[in-house]
Amino acid sequence: EREDLAQKALLDIWKGIPKFEYRPGQSKFRNWVYTVTKYQATGYFRKLKSEQKKIDKASLTQTTDDNSQQKLEEEEWKQHLFHLAWDRIKSELSDTYIQCFELLGSGNTIDDICQKLDIKKNTVHVYRQRILKRLGREIRFLDDELA
Repeated sequence: EREDLAQKALLDIWKGIPKFEYRPGQSKFRNWVYTVTKYQATGYFRKLKSEQKKIDKASLTQTTDDNSQQKLEEEEWKQHLFHLAWDRIKSELSDTYIQCFELLGSGNTIDDICQKLDIKKNTVHVYRQRILKRLGREIRFLDDELA
């Protein structure tokens, strides 16, 4: 790289000689050569630093993308396990339990559920807790079996 840099500097000097104006007492040829070489080296290091920043940014982006992909896959796996577990335990539950849990999942308020199913508030909470407990056991079982 050093030899390439020196060659580029010599090329710039050779191309710039026609533009160089020698003024006795004001400018020296060696100062001009130094300036051209310095700009060539500065440009090289600036380019090197810029490329390193791009590499660092790309690796950070790749890491972030990998993490995002992994989180997405984990979320999809959890949803899959939930639906699989729900389908498996549904047959063990009464229609009221199922309706209550599905209404809760669709965003209905407890008061609305009580009116629709003609049950008490406390019963809604009890059904919810029982189903969540059973779902949790089934999800853990499936995760162990399928993972």
